[in-house]
Amino acid sequence: MKEFIKKDMLYIKAYHKMNLIISLLFVISAAVNFGNNFFAAYGMLFLTMISTALMSYDESEQFIYYAVSLPKGRSKLVSSKYISNLILCAGGLLLAVISYFIGGRDDGTLLTLLTMLIFVSLTVPSFMLLFNFALGTKKGRLPGILALGAVFGVAAYFGAVNVEGGLPLLTAFAIVAVSSALYAVSWCISLIIYKKKSF
Repeated sequence: MKEFIKKDMLYIKAYHKMNLIISLLFVISAAVNFGNNFFAAYGMLFLTMISTALMSYDESEQFIYYAVSLPKGRSKLVSSKYISNLILCAGGLLLAVISYFIGGRDDGTLLTLLTMLIFVSLTVPSFMLLFNFALGTKKGRLPGILALGAVFGVAAYFGAVNVEGGLPLLTAFAIVAVSSALYAVSWCISLIIYKKKSF
């Protein structure tokens, strides 16, 4: 598993270095209040797109055929993509929190910001990765993009609406819980589908 994740990180370093920098700049700009939370969601969306693009590299370079020949290779391949996404997005979240406090914001919006970022970082890849593993990256692109549009529409709403006093804690907890559950379900279904997939 560790080797699969390391390979994904090397792919990101080789092919997505500039996208990674731009994504993190969006997150920072929103966190320090140079923009609004919409930009943070946009930055996090870019991070999730980087992680979901990893599967297309595996297919184009035929790494998947090597991976499925290894013991537990299918499950390692699937899990590495979900874990790589979590690593990228956790980095984005940490940077957002650090930037928020360095920027001296004291407007009670940290909970709203983090909830929206977690929502995007878990919900978008829940659909994108699932469609990629079920249909392949080419056939899964369109339904994944449609799902992405719906998810990002909700995230944009969070970014545009200024909740008086910040997002209620119970609401934030519910959003994070549902997003986490969706991510876990997507992960499990992808494992089941990919284990039965013929090549």
